[in-house]
Formats: sequence, C-alpha cells, structure tokens
Amino acid sequence: MTSFRPLHLGIGLSLVCLSGAACSGGFLYQVHGPGVDDVPGQQDSGTPADSDSDTGDGPGAQVYDIPTENIPGIDDPSDVLFNGEEIPVFQLEFSDEAWDDLVQTYYDYIYYGKEFSYVEASFTYEGQTWSPVGVRLKGQNSARNPETSKGAFKISFDEYIPSYRFLDRKHLTLNNMVSDYSMMHERLAYLVWREFGVPAARCSHAQLYIDGEYYGLMTNVETVDKQMIGRWFEDTSGTLFEGWDVDFKPAYLDMWQVEFGSGDTTNIKGVTYALQNSGEDALEEAGWFLDWQDFINYWAGGAVVGQFDGYPYSSPGDDFHVYDDPTTGKLWFIPHGADETFSSSTYTLTSVNGIVAVRCKEVTWCLNDWISATWDVLDMIESHRVDLLAVFDEVQAQIEPYVEADERKPYDMSQVVYYQDYMRSMIEGRAGVVESQLGSPPARSR
Repeated sequence: MTSFRPLHLGIGLSLVCLSGAACSGGFLYQVHGPGVDDVPGQQDSGTPADSDSDTGDGPGAQVYDIPTENIPGIDDPSDVLFNGEEIPVFQLEFSDEAWDDLVQTYYDYIYYGKEFSYVEASFTYEGQTWSPVGVRLKGQNSARNPETSKGAFKISFDEYIPSYRFLDRKHLTLNNMVSDYSMMHERLAYLVWREFGVPAARCSHAQLYIDGEYYGLMTNVETVDKQMIGRWFEDTSGTLFEGWDVDFKPAYLDMWQVEFGSGDTTNIKGVTYALQNSGEDALEEAGWFLDWQDFINYWAGGAVVGQFDGYPYSSPGDDFHVYDDPTTGKLWFIPHGADETFSSSTYTLTSVNGIVAVRCKEVTWCLNDWISATWDVLDMIESHRVDLLAVFDEVQAQIEPYVEADERKPYDMSQVVYYQDYMRSMIEGRAGVVESQLGSPPARSR
C-alpha cells in the first residue's frame, strides 16, 4: 500500500454569520508551493507523515492576512478539512462482497432507476480508523461505475453506529469532478458565495485511496445537512428542501425533495401562489415567505461565477436547496452542484427561467437591487477582499501533482490546462462582461 503525506498549503476564507450563528477568531495562513515529495507515488513506503510536523515557510512563501472574525464555526474541528491548508488523505477499505454490492448499486441505478444504497466499509484518516461506516455512490448525471471509471461517494459515519462522528461530522461528500475538467470550479464558486454572506458549503479537495491504491483527487464538499445548516442558522428544526427539476409553480408543489425536517411546504406554497401574479404586490406578498435579499445575493453570486445550469437559469430549476428557517419564518436559498460554474463567459445574465427571478426582473427595485448586488460581488473580488485570481493560482498549484496522478479522470492534462486557462480568463474578464450586459451599478432602491 502506498503511503502518502498531505501537502501543506493554505487558502484563507472569510464568511458572514446569519441569524446569529456563532462567530469567532482570526488567523494568518501561509501558502507553500508543492514539491516532488508531495506527488503521489514519490514517497517512500511507510506510515503517513505526522500532520502536526512543521513544514516551515520555505523560500518564496507568501503570507496573507485575511480577516476571519466573521467565519461561522471557525472552532469547528472539521475546519481542518476545508480551510485549504492541506489536501487531506482519506482511505476506504471494502470487503470483496461490499465492493461488489457497491458496484451493483450503480447498475441498479442505471438500469432500474433504484436509489443508491449504503454498503459497509472502513475509513482511515491520519492513522485513525472508523469501522464500519456507510459508503454509497452519488450523483445524477455524474454517477459513474466506481470500478471502471471514477465514482463519487457519500460517506455516512453514523449509518451503522449512531454515535460515530468524524471530526464532529456525520457525513462526507466526495465529488468526482467528471463534469469539471478544470477540477477547480466548486472550490472557488462556493468561496464566492460564502464570502458574500450566502449560506453555502465549505469546499476543498481530498486525496482518496481505496483498498490501498490511489483512487484519485476528489472535491471534498461539505454535505448540506443539519450540521451545515447549524453553521449558518440558529435553529436547525426547519425543513431543508432540495431543488431538483422544480420551480415555485403549482405543477411542482409535490416534487420538492425533503432532506430533513417536517416537510411542511407552507412557505413554498406561499411563494408559489404569490408569484402567480406579478408586480410590486406579488413581490411584497412573496416576501412574507422568502427572504428577498438572500435570493438576490444568491442570484448575484451565481451570475458572477456562472452557475447557469442551476436556479434561476435552468428550466426547470436545479442545483439548489432552500431552507425554511424557523427564526425568520422565511425560505433561504442555498447553492448546490457548482461543478459546471465558470464555463460560459458570455451567457446573458438576465436570461432566467426560474419564476422568482422572472418576477424580480419585472419590478424596478428588485432588478436594480440584483444588479447592484452583482456589482457588489465583483467589487468584493476586484478590491481583493477575496482575491479570486490569487486563490485560483494557489489552488491550481496545490492540486497540480494530484491532478497529474489521477488516472481515473475522464480527460487528459491538456484538457485540464485548457479549461483552467478558460476559467482564469473568465475571472479576469468578468467585470467587463457584467458592465457590457448590465451597465454601471444603479443605486439601491431600498
């Protein structure tokens, strides 16, 4: 079995608390370039290096001071998995029978439309093992045969032993990036939303080994579950809905998927019936059931990062969650499925299909507030509060050796380089595109 040392790099994040979520602390982070010793297959055999060892600054190390006093849950033990300071190494071990069962769930999904089910495995991180844990495949369009291709996985630590936690987490989500040839979209897109105060998952990368062999580089996306909601909201007793091929229209009222909670659709119905009408009165009525500023910020972030296969651009709506927050009594939008962001630099930003955005466009104050919020996202980037180009360069350098070693990715390095270059140029030119389409930022109406 190949032994592996984590690569110590750092990317700082700063977030905004919502609904009184706990906030604390600040830190300096350091960036170190990858070396040959960190490339998969280049280490001597043995146990993984001690993660607490001092890597040192090294020649040319950059130090950035990013204010983090507003990051929700900064003291969360799982922050080490998502803060970008290293790429964690996860190891999964399956019995032959469990692996065969996992592969069979792929065929059952493809041929019979069955839901993915969990199988038993053991999970190891930095010399500690959790066993048994539940592992299942995930993805809709991204579902892949884990044996012949590159699977994506959900890991449930409490599937068989209710008290099991991994760094206080119940779940891990490991995406395979089969639709993201840059292998960077999710990490940067979620960062933009979070920095702008939109409830969004933390995201980094992870190295995955299965049965002792390097399986590939994965995106390690914080699972949108009750624990993630608790980082942003005081009260987690509300209902989390997944938006998958739905909209706030009567035809979709029975199609919202409940992730957790009672499933009470009172607020979804309220928005749906309010927006059957149009104009100021419709928006005012819908405002009893959804937080308009949250939606505007969510939409603005999506416009900047190019989330054009998600709500409100897709038809019907896709790649989002809504949380029915008991504290405010309103729905909050949460982005999801960001693997196809940064893929279209010229898409018309006002070309929306989701009824919430359609109705917003029809009312001057709402449209102007969205345009202003979109400019606010760009200002956040252009003013280097979130230096997205610097983050891009850091992440690109951090993952390069692992991208090259990933033999299961369904594209070659020339394609990775092409799409990374496209992504970088899109970030560089985003303000110009927004100005050409939306004009200068208008004054907010309220």
